[in-house]
Amino acid sequence: MGFLGLERAFETLGLKEVHAETLEANERSIRYHGRLGFESIPARKEPVSRQGRVQKVLSFRLTKENWLGNKQSLKEGISRS
Repeated sequence: MGFLGLERAFETLGLKEVHAETLEANERSIRYHGRLGFESIPARKEPVSRQGRVQKVLSFRLTKENWLGNKQSLKEGISRS
């Protein structure tokens, strides 16, 4: 979920937090969630087997408060791209 999706989730739908999950080997997704302001939380799922490897499922959370605090700097970063 990107900037516009998070904006809709928090500001239009009124959600208090958004959760996300990714596999531990997906480094791009982990960095992306970090840039959006997500914080790591304890995993809620058992490891999964993908492509012959057992991988942990990493869980993340972004609160509305953190979103509102980071929104302007994210928006500025997008406009510079």
